[in-house]
Parts: sequence; C-alpha cells; structure tokens
Amino acid sequence: MEGSRTEVELDVIPEQQAREELERLLADSRFKVAERNRHFLRYITDARYQNNAHAIKSYSIAVDVFGRPESFDSQNDPIVRIEANRLRSGLDQFYEAYGEPGGLRIDIPKGRYVPRFTHIPLTEMGSDHRGQIEENAGFGRSPVGAAPARRLRRWVLTAVAAASAAAAIATVVAQPAASDITQPIVRKPTVTLTVADESLRPIHDRLLVALSRFDTVRIIEERQATSSGGEGAYMVRLKAVDSSDERGLWWQITDGRSSEVLKTGFELASPREAVGAAVPAIARQVAATRGAIGLAEARRDAANGNPCILRAEMTMDEGRFTELGSVRPCLQATLAADPADPDAASTLSRFLVVSRVNPLDTDSVGKALDLATGALIVSPGSDRAMTALMFAQFAGGQTDAAIHTGQQAVAGNPDNLELAAKVGLFMVYAGRWEEGTTVASRAAAAPAPPRAAVLTLALDAYRRGDYSTSLAMSERINCGDILVRALRIASSARIDPARGEERYVAIKHREPEFEKDLLESLGARRMNRDLVRLVADGVRRAGAAISEEQVAGL
Repeated sequence: MEGSRTEVELDVIPEQQAREELERLLADSRFKVAERNRHFLRYITDARYQNNAHAIKSYSIAVDVFGRPESFDSQNDPIVRIEANRLRSGLDQFYEAYGEPGGLRIDIPKGRYVPRFTHIPLTEMGSDHRGQIEENAGFGRSPVGAAPARRLRRWVLTAVAAASAAAAIATVVAQPAASDITQPIVRKPTVTLTVADESLRPIHDRLLVALSRFDTVRIIEERQATSSGGEGAYMVRLKAVDSSDERGLWWQITDGRSSEVLKTGFELASPREAVGAAVPAIARQVAATRGAIGLAEARRDAANGNPCILRAEMTMDEGRFTELGSVRPCLQATLAADPADPDAASTLSRFLVVSRVNPLDTDSVGKALDLATGALIVSPGSDRAMTALMFAQFAGGQTDAAIHTGQQAVAGNPDNLELAAKVGLFMVYAGRWEEGTTVASRAAAAPAPPRAAVLTLALDAYRRGDYSTSLAMSERINCGDILVRALRIASSARIDPARGEERYVAIKHREPEFEKDLLESLGARRMNRDLVRLVADGVRRAGAAISEEQVAGL
C-alpha cells in the first residue's frame, strides 16, 4: 500500500537523475546563493537518499551545516528556518529564470527540509496565451522562443516576490483606509544636474555616478528635462569660481516646481581636487535621506509613497521609536498601491525588526527577511534592501552574514554615511570594536553625523573607561532610544554616583518599567555579552534593580 511506503520510494525521479540535477545546479554560476546554503542543499539531499528523509531535522541541520552547538534550541535561534527561506528564494529565482520545460527542478516545500525533485511542465500555458502575454509585456518573440520565455519568467518572479511581500505585510500591519490605497502613489523625485561650462564635465559625470548610488532620487539628463518642456523636480547647478580671492566649486539645489533654493554651498578647491573631495559631500547634501531633497520631500502631505518612506527612515534613523506607530499605515498604503515597490518593502522590513520588543519574536524577523529578500529581487544592489537584509540577518542571529551584507552595501555606495554608521554599530554590538569604531569615526566626522555613528563612539568611550566623553557624546544624541538613556545614566553613575542616581530616579518616575524595557531592548539587539554587562553594571550603580541572572539570561 502507498500509505506504508516512504516519500523517497514514492518519488518518480530516480536517485541518479536527482543527484545529477543537484550537481548541475551547484556547478552553475547563475545559481546565486551563499556557499553555506549550497552545503545546506547538498546535506539535505544526501540525508534524503541515505536516511530515507528521517534524519532531516532542524537540529541536525543547525549543528552539522551551520555550526551551532549541541545545546541548539530552534525556539530561540531561527537560523535553519531563515536560511531555508533564503535557499527557497534562490531556487525559485534560478528555475524561474533558467529552468527548461521538461527538465528537472529542486524545491524545498514550506515548513519542511526534505528536497523535492520534479519535472518542469512542458507547457505551463497554451502557446497562444503565452505569446500574447509576452507580446503585451513588450518582450516580443525570438526564433527559438527561449529568451522571451526567460524574460517572462523573470517578470513573473518579480510579481511573485512583490505578492509575497504584500502577504507578509498583511499579517503584521492593519489594513490602510481605502482612501489611502486609491490615492495616486507619490514617486521618487527627479533630479537634473547642470554645469556652467564644459570644464566641469568630469565633476558632472562623477557626481551623476555618486547620486545614482542612492535610492532616494531619479536622475534625468539635462537634454531630457529640456526636451520635455521643463526641469526635473529638483535642479542641481555647478559652477567653477576662479578669482583672485577664491578658487573652488559653487553648487546649488533648487526646487524646480517652486524655484525655491533649498541649499547652496561652496567648496574651496580646484576642480581637479573637487572630484575627489567635494563630490561625495555634495552627493550627500543632495541625495542622502536627510539631505536637502529628502527633507523637502518628507514634508509633503502624502498618504503613501516616497514621502512616507522617507519619514519612516528618518524616524528609525533618529531613534524616535515612540513615533513608529505613525508610519505603519503609510507604509501599508504604499505597498497596497504598488506591491512591487522595493523601497517600501525594505523600509517595512526594517520596521518589523526595529519595532519588535521581544527578542524571541522570530516571526517578525522571518517576515522581515522575506521582505528584504523580495526587495533585492526587484532591485538588486539597492541600499535600502541591503540595509533591511542586514537588520533582519542580525536580528536572526546571523551576525557574520549581516556584517558581510553591510560591508557589501557600503562598497556599493561609499558615500552613504548613514549606512556605514549602521554597519559600524553592528560591528560594535558583535564585539568587533576596532573595525566598528574606524567606520563610525569616518561617519561621525560629517557636519551632521548619523546617530548610529555617535552612539558607536559613545559606547566605545564607555568601554574604555572614558566616561566623560561617553556622557558628552550620548548627550548629543537627541532620540528616544532606551540604550542612549541607559548610557547617560551609566556614564553619570561612573563619574558621580549621586548624579547617576538622580538621573535614574527621574527616568524611573517617567518609566516605571525601565529595567524590564532595557533588558528586552538589549536582548533584541543581540549585543555582545561583555558590553551588556558593562551597561547593566553602570545603571545598577545608579540604583537600577538588574541582577546578574537577568543579564546572563539575555
């Protein structure tokens, strides 16, 4: 009877063919997954055929594949589920883009770790219907039909990723008002860059490259803006100044709709020097989230779209956690209006990580990872998507993977100091102090340093026993982050116990659950245990009731 036969015995694909497909897939450079997920796939395939699938359990995978200790507990460490989702996404991407009708494909069914080998259907739809969809999508037809079909599969994959993101959102965020969904979505603003003379063309080209690395604006060439009868939403003008008194580069950002000058600057340098020194600074003033255009766009009254995404980013970047609730409906409305929007998906992914209180909330982390992965499928290399993936990986306990993702993102856009500061902070959380403070020091040297950079240096000063510097830096951070408030108390208590106690009593009066909230926050950040002990000991000196057992339990 079939009911008494194992899954492997019921499989219609012979083992030899299945293993040949595995080797073909692992040898294909187009299969874009991490090396350890290749090992994951080989491991579960071997276990399927060698042990009749009985040994494919999350515990054995965690220990044998991901190097977890024998004390591994899947309730507290979702590594296997998270990596399985990433592997599923990689398999789906590959076969949707490169799978051939009639060939084999490998799947990992949801909720299980037993690989499944099946034939790709010869025809997924009637040829007339397929051809019409390809034609409507603008793919056209080729003599062999392979290239259009693959492009169609990529288009379908993008839609599937967007649908998955929308499904993840619906489970954690209340549905937006119908009026918010039906409002036209507000897109990213356009930027046109002009130069006063051709001698500045090298700077123009370098600045275009720098601006294009940010996810906040769309670049329009000057001739396109002119031919369309007007300027882009914003105009950036460059002009060389060479007089007896000054020599350098003048720049100005103007709102093309109102002609309002948003910001003007002057860099004392020759044009050649400006390419290396001034261009990154100008790019940040123009295109960073808190740059001139970002601040102007965030003030727009919009129920969805780019202004909403910018406000959410600023709220999280500045640590205004009590205001997080206000950004949820707007992000939901944005994705309801456009499920394929990678910026909204990335921002919601970060929101799910940052807004969680319980460090054991693996469900939110899993959804955040799905959203970030989907955003990267739609927009490969995106600053926002890679930042979101880094947050989700770190929250899921994938510390090395998270830092590697962050380093890749910084390499892709070295001018994004906000991103670099976040990577530095995660390095410090992981105990990699030298690397983290080096990254943070560069970001903190900017005129308006990112909060994460200042917090990193404040934590480092506290660790080194420089409590005055730690206190001064933490006082500079104007945000609602409970770690910052704890650091102020701890630094004060180290300098003057009476002053530390006074600050603790004041906070305890406003926040009766201060100790509980602090411990939950420290646990959710997955901070290095030695750093947690240092901070806890400091607030304990001020009178906080935090035991060693509570710290050890994080």
